Formats: sequence, structure tokens, C-alpha cells
Amino acid sequence: MPPQAMERLQKLKDRIEAASYAEVIRNALRLSRRWWTSTKKARILVEARRWRDRAVQDLRLMRRVDMPSPNHDSRGHDERGGAPVDMLLLHYTG
Repeated sequence: MPPQAMERLQKLKDRIEAASYAEVIRNALRLSRRWWTSTKKARILVEARRWRDRAVQDLRLMRRVDMPSPNHDSRGHDERGGAPVDMLLLHYTG
């Protein structure tokens, strides 16, 4: 280990009153892991907020168009004005 690194390690050991250099390094690794985890979570939260803001902006830009369904009136195939039902499709997503 370079002399400067050893000096810094010794100062840190004295400052935190660690019993050994291993304890100093172990604590440093714990801190860096916590920092990385909290930073990663923060980045995820920031990205989620950006996505939400874009979605809200997209909704604001959407224009509402009132249009009847193309199948709302008679189709002219029988006396009631509609075609007989030949298929019924049920779609359940939940």
C-alpha cells in the first residue's frame, strides 16, 4: 500500500477509534454499499417521477373527440335493424 494511503488509513482509524485496519475497511465498505443502494433507489425514484410527469403531460396534450361507436345504429340485416349475434367474445384481464 502506498505511504499516503497508509497515512490516511491510520488517521481514519484514529478518528473512528477502530480496533484494526480491517474494521476501518469493513466500515468503509458498509458505508459505500449503503450509499450505492440509497443512490440507486434515488435514481429509480427520480426516473419514476419523470415517467409520471411525461404521462401526465401526454394526457394534457390529448384531445377529446366525441364520436359514436361505429356499431351503435342499425346494420340493416334483419327486421330489427341489426345482424344476428354469431359470436360472443369475453375478455377477462383481472
